[in-house]
Amino acid sequence: TVLMARCLNRCEFHRAQTLARQMGAMLYPRPDSAGLVVAERARAEVALCTGNPVKAVSTLHALKDACDARKLPLEALMAQLSLARVHARVGATGAALSIALSCMSLCEQLNMDSLLIMATLLLGSLHLQRDHPDKALSLIRAEFPLILSSGTLEERAQAHLLVAKCLMAGATLPKDFSGRTGKTSDPALSSALLHLDKAIQALTAVDGLEQMMQVFHLKSMVAHQLGLRAERDIAAQEFLRVKQRMMAAACRRVDNTSCLSQYNQPTLNSIAIEV
Repeated sequence: TVLMARCLNRCEFHRAQTLARQMGAMLYPRPDSAGLVVAERARAEVALCTGNPVKAVSTLHALKDACDARKLPLEALMAQLSLARVHARVGATGAALSIALSCMSLCEQLNMDSLLIMATLLLGSLHLQRDHPDKALSLIRAEFPLILSSGTLEERAQAHLLVAKCLMAGATLPKDFSGRTGKTSDPALSSALLHLDKAIQALTAVDGLEQMMQVFHLKSMVAHQLGLRAERDIAAQEFLRVKQRMMAAACRRVDNTSCLSQYNQPTLNSIAIEV
């Protein structure tokens, strides 16, 4: 799972796809194993990242049904969170919000901090997408100590990024970059810049290319408005560097992968030794 996350962060989808198949092979010791759940979530993640949200949704719906049938409530909740994330990614915020709120309630009942962090970040991003930055900021700040103490580096980066976006939503940014520097002394923008820097630190550690592009883009905008030309130019250069890495990683072809639950054991064993 660590390798899978690393490949997805680096946009190495061909290798991520192979790892998803291997996970299904290696984590499938018996028919009721929860290992298949991990592999199917990984396969759905690859489908989402490669522009196939319909396949991701169908995979996660099937996974949720399988988890319910096998009485795996924790894995079913994780599948629901993944499903809500797919809906949010394609702009179906209404459907995503309904699932996220349900998951949030279940996480609090089960006292699962790791899943509560996932649900909080997802719900915060949905509030922001629906033009409610105040709600998003309040939600993230309420859980900020938990996120910083128990969240992964990627989750901490996402929290800092969300806070920065919320702060930026209340400030006036330049509409063009014709060379005119704003030199604004807005404290919200200064705070946003600090959160963006913290997000960059965390994302650099995990090599999260897609989010790093977004953060450097936002940092260049904020630095421009604050009159920090040197920081703006450095952020723009880093944006281009990360974009080139993403384009290089995207050159490898990603094959279609059939549902892992349809593989028999000998086939899964042969997949496990492919790489």
